[in-house]
Amino acid sequence: MPKSAGTRFDELFVWLLEDPDSPRMVGELKLVDKGVSLRYASSWLKSGFPLSEDLPLVDIEHLPRARGVAVGAVDDARPDRWGERVIQYIDRPRRLSLMEYLYFAGDERFGAMGVSTSEKNYLPRTVGPLPRLQNAQALSEIVSKINAKEPITSIERTMVASGGSFGGAKPKALIEIDGEQWVIKFFNNEPIDVPLVEHATMTLCAKAGITVAETRLVPLSGENAIAVRRFDRKGVRRMHCISAGTALRAATPETEQPDLSYPGLAQLLRRLGRTTDDENRREMAELFRRMVFNILVDNTDYHEKNHSLLVTPKSDEKRAATRRAG
Repeated sequence: MPKSAGTRFDELFVWLLEDPDSPRMVGELKLVDKGVSLRYASSWLKSGFPLSEDLPLVDIEHLPRARGVAVGAVDDARPDRWGERVIQYIDRPRRLSLMEYLYFAGDERFGAMGVSTSEKNYLPRTVGPLPRLQNAQALSEIVSKINAKEPITSIERTMVASGGSFGGAKPKALIEIDGEQWVIKFFNNEPIDVPLVEHATMTLCAKAGITVAETRLVPLSGENAIAVRRFDRKGVRRMHCISAGTALRAATPETEQPDLSYPGLAQLLRRLGRTTDDENRREMAELFRRMVFNILVDNTDYHEKNHSLLVTPKSDEKRAATRRAG
């Protein structure tokens, strides 16, 4: 049974949904002093893989390294500031812990992880179908109301709940375009047309030979939005992803500070990435090209969470991580 907004969650279960028709139970999440812990299920210990390097396949309770976070790769499954704001506004949980945010983020979160109230069956928070492209204007108006803390109708509440708790700091939502999922990012009262600038920058980035997600401009009444095609979906299949920040922290001993730099990311990719020298050289060349491009366009918001690593099947000789635009 779906849980109400008044329910407190001290225990949940994380599942892997690479094939949504055959979800796999990964393990148990618990609310602990620092944040959220993970203990792998016995079935996952036998046939699964480490969700991130700091979550090896051993039968222990993996604890978060820092206060206020979920452990390892699980932290990438929770919403960021905008998603938390929508959950607070729409669901109004009785308690605002990481567990509530993990649950109310819903089924279409980043990557292939899902959060369930049951260890036997995948039972996520259920919402209605995603809004479509033709609903973009209405979504923009709902976002403005949420920003202004104005009341919204039950229909508006249903619409924004379906795709409104995605990650990131700025207003965004999930929408469907031609049967595929896109993230739509809205104008946020900036002094310039940021969605238009972002679309132009991503277009220029692609012309420079850099692998980026497909974007399209969405004209609205008096402003623009930008739609970004999800790179963590291939048809109905979901791709297990972790942010570069999570991967770099996972690779660092607990007693040391992570190297959240381009050289640090390059070393990680050489160690965990593609399996041949030619593939590694291409990865390094693209990472360098990205670094230079961001300097030239004066990108001041290019932190470690804006790189994502796609985790590929073990059958490719090793569980490899490949980089895409985040």
